[in-house]
Amino acid sequence: MANKPSSRSSQVKGTIIVSFIKALGFLPLPISQSITGFIAWLSYQTNSTSRKVTEVNLQLCYPELSAKERACLTRKSIKASGMLMAEAAKIWTQPIEKILTMISHVEGEELINNLNKNSTKGTLVISPHLGNWEFIYPYLAHHFIASGLYRPPKIAELATLILAGRAKALAGRTDTGGQIIKASYMEVRKMLRVLKNAEILVMLPDQQPQQGSGVFADFYGHQAYTMTLLQGLAQRTGATIIMATCLRSNAGFKLTFSPVDIDPSLSNQLFAEQ
Repeated sequence: MANKPSSRSSQVKGTIIVSFIKALGFLPLPISQSITGFIAWLSYQTNSTSRKVTEVNLQLCYPELSAKERACLTRKSIKASGMLMAEAAKIWTQPIEKILTMISHVEGEELINNLNKNSTKGTLVISPHLGNWEFIYPYLAHHFIASGLYRPPKIAELATLILAGRAKALAGRTDTGGQIIKASYMEVRKMLRVLKNAEILVMLPDQQPQQGSGVFADFYGHQAYTMTLLQGLAQRTGATIIMATCLRSNAGFKLTFSPVDIDPSLSNQLFAEQ
């Protein structure tokens, strides 16, 4: 019985967050970014958990920087996260046609076009948490058959909103469509099927994997638990790996596709059992 108030409180909190995000999605982007920018400023001023985590990470990765330089990077990072919230809200709530107009420039588009037309193998499009990766889903699905991996957020109510937004994006054209696949070892067969059908699979490779499905790798001089899912998928299917980034520019968002050389030879017991 003691857990019920806490559960009810979490539901109320989740509902408020979802309502706020939906409201942001219907505002002009400059206005919603101003709102989230103010929230980001408050987050920094109140020494929030987000600020503390960012400061620790920057200390670990850039020990050579002065305290003043790291403080500047911390403020920029939190501000960028606020802008991302406003942009994601619009992507999840607005029609795809409207979202695509926000992409002002695409670089390396011929790389994806050539693979889609001439290759009998699938394509793994990987996008680290850099810029706004949410734009990659609707762009690819508008031109090709693309599926994407999904990791549910901690707030259940938010999961429903994100799933609906990404499912809408990956539906793509009316005659074809991709699917949302949970980033779990239980769903590996679905991922393999997408790639073996010479389709596109979008994934964020810099997330912490589930226990037992990763390795410790060097990251800025520290051991970080890193997924082997990418190598396993490439090893099993021969898929081509493409890096995608979507960065803000004065004119809108610049989407860039570029080849990336990743050694797929890393063994993964996870795939040996499939």
